[in-house]
Parts: sequence; C-alpha cells; structure tokens
Amino acid sequence: MRVRVSLLLIILGVALAGCGADPQPLVFGAVPWQDGETAEYDILDRDGDFAGVASWTWEVMDDGWRQSWMVELGTRTDLGVVEMGADLYPLRSELALPASYNMAIYGPEQIELVIAPAEGEPTTRMVSRPAHPLDNGQTLQIHRALPLANDYATRYTNVIPTTARTANTLIRVEGRENITVPAGTFDTWHLVMTTGGSSHDAWYAVEPPYHMVQYRNRAAGSQFVLRQWRPTADAPWQPEPES
Repeated sequence: MRVRVSLLLIILGVALAGCGADPQPLVFGAVPWQDGETAEYDILDRDGDFAGVASWTWEVMDDGWRQSWMVELGTRTDLGVVEMGADLYPLRSELALPASYNMAIYGPEQIELVIAPAEGEPTTRMVSRPAHPLDNGQTLQIHRALPLANDYATRYTNVIPTTARTANTLIRVEGRENITVPAGTFDTWHLVMTTGGSSHDAWYAVEPPYHMVQYRNRAAGSQFVLRQWRPTADAPWQPEPES
C-alpha cells in the first residue's frame, strides 16, 4: 500500500485563489490550549484505511510556546518542534526526517534556513523575513487561535524549511459543518488553505479549545482524524479509551 501524506503542506506556488470576503489582517486571539495538551490522530489513506498515527503536544516556555509533533507511517517517523513567542510567531523550528534534518531561525529581518541531508554537506539559505511568517510545522494547529467565523479570511506567508522557500497562503472559512471522527461528533468551521493552485481542508471545533478535528490533503487523499486528546499531561484522555 502506498500512502502519500503531506502534513507539511509543501506547496511552492505563490498566486492566491479564492473568492468571498476580503482577507482580514492576521491577528491571533487568546491561546485555547494549555501547557501539556496533547491531541492524537489516526491517519487514513485515500481509501479510508488506517495508515498511521500523528500527535501534537503543547508546552509553555518562559515567554511563549513549544509545539512538538510526530507522524508515524509504517516504519517511517517524522518529528518536528516549533518554538514561538507569546505573539505565536515562530522563533525557531527543527524537523527530523529520514533523509534530512531541517532548521529555521527567525530573526527580526532575516530567516536562516538550514538543510542537512543524511549524506552530504548541509546548506544554509538566508531569506528576508516577510510581514506575517508562520513556520510550516505550526500552521495546522496555530489556526485554532484565529477568530474563525462565517466569511472569515486571512493571509500569511508559509515558511517551508524543507525547501528553504516561502509561499503566500490564503485561508478562508467555507462554512459550518458537523464532523464525526473517532473522538466524537463536533460542530466545526470548515477551513480551506490555498497556496497557488493547490488547496487543503481542515475542520476546527466551534467550541473551545477549538481542536483541529480533521485535516484532508486533497491531492493525496489522505486524512488526519482526531482520535483522543487531553488538556494537560496529567489529565485523563477524552474520550476515555475503551478497556
């Protein structure tokens, strides 16, 4: 079985598509997660069959947050960390893939992007810091802190450490939908993320803590569906696992 999963939304186009209300400035609200929150997802392939697992964990820092994530597909494991300030903009990210290690350091004017392949010498590229940069590894979960509502839209620049590229991204709420996943049935906002001619879908719970309930990669047909979560490291899982 061949599974193609693009958790990282690696899309290189820069032209934006979409219609509806004009995009609003990118403004984050209060964070909806707590220190130690973990959410676990099942990964499904194009046919809806189980293909792997993914998880995200939030940890508080002195003046910001650390988001760690993991994707397991068969014998492959991808690991990522994004450290961000209190304003939720990225400070540093690391990404460990089977074939490379990638790092991004966000300075006030430039972003240093390092790609270290498993074989060969690492390369470093400096790019100008755009007005609203988000690290590719933080985007799916950081949307939870946006004021999602009917006709909501905003833009940001997706910084992609694996390619040392940046891509303008438009996100737009398409409407409100009930979504059923292993964790239960949720009232959600359907969010469409568009970069160039490619779009992806994600559904976020309308009620706090605004979990990402489901994500779908249109091109690959793969999905992430919420299986369980807990608000802190010592809290019980919700829903409770079957005995």
